[in-house]
Amino acid sequence: GGDTLSTILLKTLYEGLMHKSKDGLLSLAVAEKVSISKDLKTYIFKLRECYWSNGDRIVAYDFEYGWKKILSPHFSTPFAYLFYPIKNAKAVKEGSLTIDEVKIFALDKSTLSVELETPSSYFLELLVHPLFSPINYQVDQQHPNWGSQDGVRYVCNGPFYLRKADPQWGRYEIAKNLRYWNINAIQMDEIIMLKANSKNALKMFLQNEIDWIGRPLIPWEASFTQIDDETIETYSSPAIYWYVFNTQVFPFHNKNLRKAIAHAIDREQLTKLKYGAGSSSIAPLPPTHTQHSNNTVTGRNPELARKFFHQALKELGITAKEFPSITLIHTKAEVRDQIAQLTRTQIESALEIRCHIESYSWEKLFDKMTKGEYQIGTMGWTAVVDDPLYTLNIFKNRQDKINFAKWENPIFQELLNGADCTADKIKRQQYLAEAEAILIEELPVIPISYEVKQFMKKKNIQIPSNLYGGEIDFKWLSIVSSHELLSTPQI
Repeated sequence: GGDTLSTILLKTLYEGLMHKSKDGLLSLAVAEKVSISKDLKTYIFKLRECYWSNGDRIVAYDFEYGWKKILSPHFSTPFAYLFYPIKNAKAVKEGSLTIDEVKIFALDKSTLSVELETPSSYFLELLVHPLFSPINYQVDQQHPNWGSQDGVRYVCNGPFYLRKADPQWGRYEIAKNLRYWNINAIQMDEIIMLKANSKNALKMFLQNEIDWIGRPLIPWEASFTQIDDETIETYSSPAIYWYVFNTQVFPFHNKNLRKAIAHAIDREQLTKLKYGAGSSSIAPLPPTHTQHSNNTVTGRNPELARKFFHQALKELGITAKEFPSITLIHTKAEVRDQIAQLTRTQIESALEIRCHIESYSWEKLFDKMTKGEYQIGTMGWTAVVDDPLYTLNIFKNRQDKINFAKWENPIFQELLNGADCTADKIKRQQYLAEAEAILIEELPVIPISYEVKQFMKKKNIQIPSNLYGGEIDFKWLSIVSSHELLSTPQI
């Protein structure tokens, strides 16, 4: 559950050592206190007295057990890389060390010790991600199928519990968890999430059957704007939309071919189609993280695209007539279909090659891209940690499933290692800037647009305004009465 949609739901059901407060600040959660060693590599967490939804006391071993389960070589997940700042975590996942050698230890019932490979400036922020939540080890050992249950049998520790789950129909009912340690801060009694296509979702919204439509749960569609008496809300997040090349398959192992495709695409036109306004990206990192304001691939240039294409043909040893049809895969959605169609037109007209497009559900698309079963794919990426190293790290090792491009570069790896090891902030920024420059030059991904997220909600649902700076956390929602609404300034 490391993708954005899963994270939204899991954040309501689980909480780890740290969380983001209502003010949007990094704050202690299950951890009541944290001590950090002088070398900035060892973290000691003291747990507050808090409980699972079934009444069991949360203990430090619940964290050790859950984290080590993810790091087991036998546990399949593309998101284990998030744990790699922890000492020996990567080696354990790859099977070269035993699970007991990863430096995560419960010293006693309320004390957890974690040792890192190198000092990490964003480690505490990383712990906000629900993958770092605890697992009730006693329940997991005694009832291994608890995760497929709901109600009291689904044991969690977040602000809500899973009252009812119907994955087949895409319906999830969550209700306030009265054993949550910070229960007085939670104002919502229940939230029901429904899966529906955009047409049905709009109909339900108009009929007051649902209160929220659009991000962060479903893509915004142009048809939603037909509602006249509702306000469309917009927020930016540290997210970016890429076209990703599988650099391990012919012919996209060739850099000049990747450059040809990049110059064949009009990113500004694609972005306007997606959002109705220009927010095309100039670098492969989210806007708050990039250090490169000038990217050589800034717009459609068919002449330059053809120049790189002919150079690529020479290097590939084939003629234009022998060049195969290429395939672009994307998520099945109204606006995504339109973007794919326009991209195909742009590529075919600029390079005079055939481009085939295929659409898949998000789950199928993600599966194909992590397995490398594609040529060009679309991917929205959100930096859940406010540090450029978080995004750069996914390109570090080719064998990591989350490295969709299956690309790596030894100089790029050295620069990231240097950024990881230095305590000098200026030097660290230099390492990161140089690493990003390599990513821009090598083009394993084409940055298309910065994600502008849009949604509509009923006016009586209130959101703290500072939550617009990142992904919206549903636990901080509240509902006001009609009388309160008239007297409350709108955000």
